[in-house]
Amino acid sequence: MMKYLKNLLYIDLALFISLLPVFFVLPTFIQIFIIVGVVLIILNKPFMKFVAILGIVSLVLSFYKAIYDIGVFKTYIMFLISFLSYGVILQRLKREINFWLIISPLLFLLLSLVIYQNIYMLFFTILEIFIFIFVVINYSIKNSIISFKESIKIFFISIPIVVLLFIFFPRFFMLKSNFGFKSNYVLSGFSGEMKVSDKNVINSDQIVLETKFDKNPTSLYFRGSVLYKNLGNVWIEVDNVVRDKLEKCIKKISYRIKEFPTNQKYVFALDIPITHIPNSYITTYFTIKTFKNIKKSINAKITSCEEYILKNNLVPLVALEYNKKYNLKTQQLIKNIRKIKDDEKRLKAIEELFISQKIIYTLTPPKMDTLNIVDSLFEKKRGYCVHFASAFATLSRMVGIPSRVVTGFLGKKENMYKNFLVIRAKDSHAWVEVYLKNKGWIRIDPTIFAYKEIKTTNKKDIKKENIVENKVKPLSKEMLYLMYIRFTIEEWVLNYNFFKQQRLLKYLQNKEFLLKAISIFLVFVFLVILVVYLTNKKKIDIEDKLIEKLLRVLEKDKKRGHQTIYAYLKSFNDNKLDKINIIYNKLKFYKKSQKDIKTLIRLINEYLKSK
Repeated sequence: MMKYLKNLLYIDLALFISLLPVFFVLPTFIQIFIIVGVVLIILNKPFMKFVAILGIVSLVLSFYKAIYDIGVFKTYIMFLISFLSYGVILQRLKREINFWLIISPLLFLLLSLVIYQNIYMLFFTILEIFIFIFVVINYSIKNSIISFKESIKIFFISIPIVVLLFIFFPRFFMLKSNFGFKSNYVLSGFSGEMKVSDKNVINSDQIVLETKFDKNPTSLYFRGSVLYKNLGNVWIEVDNVVRDKLEKCIKKISYRIKEFPTNQKYVFALDIPITHIPNSYITTYFTIKTFKNIKKSINAKITSCEEYILKNNLVPLVALEYNKKYNLKTQQLIKNIRKIKDDEKRLKAIEELFISQKIIYTLTPPKMDTLNIVDSLFEKKRGYCVHFASAFATLSRMVGIPSRVVTGFLGKKENMYKNFLVIRAKDSHAWVEVYLKNKGWIRIDPTIFAYKEIKTTNKKDIKKENIVENKVKPLSKEMLYLMYIRFTIEEWVLNYNFFKQQRLLKYLQNKEFLLKAISIFLVFVFLVILVVYLTNKKKIDIEDKLIEKLLRVLEKDKKRGHQTIYAYLKSFNDNKLDKINIIYNKLKFYKKSQKDIKTLIRLINEYLKSK
């Protein structure tokens, strides 16, 4: 009877740890059924008919609407987990152990790996494997319980074998699913349009994007949307424009991105992308959009052109539109610039005009007339990237240079470790693209024309000596390094597929790489053996060390033989040794105290000095 209860306890432990991840993504009726079943198991009330009917009702209520979608991967997996839970609860209520009940924890583990594919599930899986080893060993051995310490040793010994199997075992193509995520959407502040306002910018530390480049990038502009139409104080996209033509891609760069769910359709890619992710497309102006809003994390590889020639066979007329009723002061100011025939010289002239205004970049701008954005910015001499981009695009159109506003993110070198970059919501940015006849669309970031950057617009602080740079606090080096490790693990462990396996096998054909790989693996095996050895090494207590020191001296005069320490010390008929004997046995077999240890040290040292 005890063995029966013990084995049930082990199975319950394995079931609990394996069912925990999938429980939270199951339909509500199935969750209620599992809770009721667990309560009845604890109370030892096997109401089999009631539970069987309740389970069937829960399955019907959860899946009757999805009966025609049972072939859909997501629906199929959810039904499989629910049906498995139904069977496990019924079997467990019988208090009998059979084959299906034994293998069910492993099935739950495999299904949870299909649902969750993130770093947290990776570590939880490691915990599950350790508990499974502990359960299997104790379930298999009769009348014995192996400690967690012994299970840890076995777990560490098995790691090298698991690593080899993971790397070289054939990989199979499988539909990857992330529907188990229940993440909140990232509040990136990005909506695909740009509203020109005078409200303060609220900086958010939320992470929007993580990316790892194959090589060091030359620029960190991530393209989100291209805005042509200016509706007073709002810039929006225009769909019916002539497609841009990529005439030349001078410098390519590949990188892997992880974009967190934003509930938008924009995939932020390095300027400009030439490949896109599944279920998306490249727009007419070379941005990436998904067909549906991004509600789950995206993990994919993209290739972009860092240097390029991007032209139009016919430049859209909307790229020259501006309302002549507004910005009247600026229109008077640029009369002479309009007369310049060469478009490159005209562009140079408006850049110099912009710089001459000595506009200060600030995230807390003053009250502005956003309809007359150029006049207002030149007058107030305060603004942030939205004001700079809107004003410069409008100014370009005034002198006959086609322009459009691009919104996205500008990465910071400070948030980069090696070729790994973190983009936060506060890195959102706006810049301008202007069209030159000989060069096509070129990027102009008007914020580089800013005179200074300040943190406040209070009149008292707008003195030269109080103007300070508005540097956004970067991520700490420790945090950046931890994120880099997590991203690398996700890339090489969670996303390890057939193609990566083939690439690794190709690398192993190189003798130098092979020697490095073997060396690293041998070091790893050595560390595992060292951990096992150290955990197996018995700790020698201080009282044993002291008594061993004493015994070595005493055996010079009288051999101990097979006597116990107690009997050996008593055989000397020495009061000093008797005191040592009493305190040693008290420490060894009764109760330890620092006072007695100090006394033992003193008595042994005194005895050895007297010899």
